[in-house]
Amino acid sequence: MVVAGLASVAAAYVAFTAGWLRLRLFTSGDDTDRTQKHGYVLECNVAHRRLLPADAAHAFAYRTLMLLVSLTALESCTLDVGRGWLFGYGGALARLTGLRPAAYLDSSARSGSGSRSIKDKLLDVLAEQGHARDVLGDAWMLTMPSYLGFEGINPLTTYYCYDTAGRLFAVVLEVHNTFGERHVYVLDREKAEQCPTSSGGSSRLRWTISKVFHVSPFNNRGGDYCMTISELSHPPPTNDSEKLRDTLPPLPYVSIHLRHQVEPSDSALPTLVATLSATESHSLTAPNLLRSLARQPFVLLLSLLRILYEAWVLHYVKRLDVYGRPDPKPARPAWAAAAGGSASGDQPSRGVGWQPPSWFEQYAHDLVCAFLARRSDELGVRITLVAGNPGEPDIVFSPIRDQAGAPHREELTIWYLSPLFFSTMVMAPSIDHALLLGYHTERMFIPSSEALFLSVFNSSTSSADEDPQHTLALAQSLRSRALPRELLGSPFTIPRTHPLDPSSFSLLRRARHVTYIAASLAEEAVARWLYTCVRARFVPGHEPWLRWQRAVETVRDTPTPSSSGAGAGATG
Repeated sequence: MVVAGLASVAAAYVAFTAGWLRLRLFTSGDDTDRTQKHGYVLECNVAHRRLLPADAAHAFAYRTLMLLVSLTALESCTLDVGRGWLFGYGGALARLTGLRPAAYLDSSARSGSGSRSIKDKLLDVLAEQGHARDVLGDAWMLTMPSYLGFEGINPLTTYYCYDTAGRLFAVVLEVHNTFGERHVYVLDREKAEQCPTSSGGSSRLRWTISKVFHVSPFNNRGGDYCMTISELSHPPPTNDSEKLRDTLPPLPYVSIHLRHQVEPSDSALPTLVATLSATESHSLTAPNLLRSLARQPFVLLLSLLRILYEAWVLHYVKRLDVYGRPDPKPARPAWAAAAGGSASGDQPSRGVGWQPPSWFEQYAHDLVCAFLARRSDELGVRITLVAGNPGEPDIVFSPIRDQAGAPHREELTIWYLSPLFFSTMVMAPSIDHALLLGYHTERMFIPSSEALFLSVFNSSTSSADEDPQHTLALAQSLRSRALPRELLGSPFTIPRTHPLDPSSFSLLRRARHVTYIAASLAEEAVARWLYTCVRARFVPGHEPWLRWQRAVETVRDTPTPSSSGAGAGATG
């Protein structure tokens, strides 16, 4: 497969380098006029330097290819080159290079990201930071396009946002990580520090902002970013932009310093410095695009391979340990109050792309929701599940008498970070264990009331109690094997059956349920085995498979009350 892929790339390379002089057969004659000043092909230098810890210092640099395009021109298809075959908007397939809306900004199904334009989603991001939707006139978008249908990881996409008068008022950085997650940082022009430049080029702006998104496994999620970004030579043109005719082509510059003050002596040094600087800028035309690709025919295919190679150097050569991937910080304003201000909703940044649930998380989601629908009606409690992902709608369970107009007695709200909440509820052998691990230790969810949470989930009646085949008892046995001995005795009681186990009398359904639990445990065991095989080393205390051991430490440090004495009331 790899050889065939390289062969197809080589064939395409030969085709466009040998035949680019005949491009008039495939392009309209006014390509240059239509794209002049609205889009550019950029050849860029990218450099990374790790300075701390000193014994893991490392540096590398490479050249890459990027596009700088006006969003208005892009989405009107004004920038399509070669009738959309060489470059086009709206998809990655059946064209040499392209951009599509679903690959950028909000990726949730709730937002309809598959059909919404990039500019429309950018307006949402700006509006959340207090910028009216009618302020944005146009924006430059600096990014890497798809290539031969392949859409690689785009580590950084930068949006330079201009008002209707052509003044820069914000810069939006969209960061992607290798886990398929996305995050945006919104930098307000009025809050920037003006930086002098020794070369006399474009003025540079500087911001300092908290790091809240997990990008590299070699850094934790703490610290600050110091971001320096050059202003571009001109805004995206409008119909009356004759004054731009003699302006120089833009050469973007982005520098990011990550600072972790590990020790007082380290305070003057950044942990990491990353820079992106454009060295050449040409109008986005067929000859310019193909000429740039001919110089670097494989460059757009190498982003992920470069990341993996440099990670290998840092881990195995420089002996730098890795951090486990944390769940993205919540991007819902309600989380700020629930989690003591830990949400990113009050920060100029938030998550815009989240991992989809795994097969088991989706299965657990369905089990939990079916259970809560029944318990809501039995107890007369209104239950609301609020995801950290703003693209996920709230899940509300109201008792039937509440729906008929009678007042409900109590309300329970559960804020959860990710679908891992559902699988944790199903895989913990008791609800007390789930509360210990998910809330007190890993903080993956927060109940508005611990007492009500335990009352709702500790169902005293279930048809699962009649289990002549002992299949559900087997499920509990499997769950318990994952726990340290310290969590198998008092004050934690493991019931014979789990309240979230299926209430169906069907032996087939129960057997399937036990099989799913066993498969989930096997999946975790295989993942740990693979880490061992490749000799991966985690920062002590961050190993994914030691979360129950971390729960033991929580019990030792701050003993958690059992369900019999858990009437602690609301938690914040």
